Amino acid sequence: MSVLSFKALSVNDNFKYYQLLQQVSANENGFHNEMFGKSHSGYFKWLQLSVDEKVGKNLRPGYVPRSTYWLLNDDGIPVGIGRIKHQLTPAMKKNSGHIAYAIGRPFRGQGYGSKLCQLLIDECRKMGINPIQVTVEFANEASNRIVRQAGGRVVGQTDTMTIYQI
Repeated sequence: MSVLSFKALSVNDNFKYYQLLQQVSANENGFHNEMFGKSHSGYFKWLQLSVDEKVGKNLRPGYVPRSTYWLLNDDGIPVGIGRIKHQLTPAMKKNSGHIAYAIGRPFRGQGYGSKLCQLLIDECRKMGINPIQVTVEFANEASNRIVRQAGGRVVGQTDTMTIYQI
């Protein structure tokens, strides 16, 4: 695997980041991508909303502060996006997790998911999140394998997903 970069989202993230968001469906394997199929002009509003969410500013109902990160390959091309919820509400603990991530379609099956998941886990630890909860849809075999390899142990299930703690 090439040398990778892991960086926090910023309002200055350019078109190449927007392009990655067009490679991940709106609700793909449980990852919610609000920018899929949306205009590039709306992207800048989304960036500001995401920066605000990190500090708990202008949170939408039912949301908690969360940080968004990009995984870039050695050519500086964004290959993945990840999010960390800073805490979980009691309702979220039943069907959500601290970590969510997605890899752009052209980059799947190359080990980027494993690397991004581990970087998000490391970031959670820096934030003092313990235990780290991750939910994965049953059908998402790759992410179930990645989370188990990262030390995830099954602590529950819903109708559609496995709940892990790390």
